[in-house]
Amino acid sequence: FADDYRKIQLIPRVEADEFMEQVGRVDAILPLVDEGIFHWNQGYQNGSKLTSSVMWGLGFRKKMVLYKPLAELFGVVEDNSTYFLHGQSTRWLVAFTEAFGRCLDFMLQ
Repeated sequence: FADDYRKIQLIPRVEADEFMEQVGRVDAILPLVDEGIFHWNQGYQNGSKLTSSVMWGLGFRKKMVLYKPLAELFGVVEDNSTYFLHGQSTRWLVAFTEAFGRCLDFMLQ
């Protein structure tokens, strides 16, 4: 939905070349990692298993909304123009929502 920032599009698995072209066209990447799985013993193991979405975002220089401890592992510092960081989530995802809103506001300027 290239012209509608209110929508998120999930794309089914595609071939490698097409995938890279699609990543190149996105406006922002949302690595959906927060304290719920970041510190999970059998999952990300305190950040030792990282998400590839962060690597793609850094490589393609994309805007990202990141959980602060995940950003720290990659040396990403919030600048409110490319990287929008959030803290721990609450039941209503207030921290993520606020960071995502700042990202949208910046893109719509």
